Amino acid sequence: MEVPGFYTPAEILLLKQFERRNAASVLVDIKLHLGDWSLEEAMAFYREAGFAAARVEGEVVRNSMLPGSRLMYWLGVEGIKSLRQRWKGDTLDFHDHLLSYGHMPLAWIAEEMERAGHLNP
Repeated sequence: MEVPGFYTPAEILLLKQFERRNAASVLVDIKLHLGDWSLEEAMAFYREAGFAAARVEGEVVRNSMLPGSRLMYWLGVEGIKSLRQRWKGDTLDFHDHLLSYGHMPLAWIAEEMERAGHLNP
């Protein structure tokens, strides 16, 4: 979304809805595994958050079977956004460079990018 005119206003709205859905999933993940919410309470939250009725049960099952996965996903996205803000080049170069590392821990990639002089402090 940092490139003006790349997305239409409708696409930006859809991306914001995805961010909202992911935030709700992180909250359910945490509340469920802390024992603060039952499966039924998690489903009720998803319904109130606007999830499609057909997806609610599947989302809670996913949360219950893969603890922390939604939180890990969110942390990864936020980490990539943080690296992008520090990147000295343009967006395309950043993503090409990031992907060139393959499946490496983001903290290691950040150290390598910093060592190579690609990041602002």
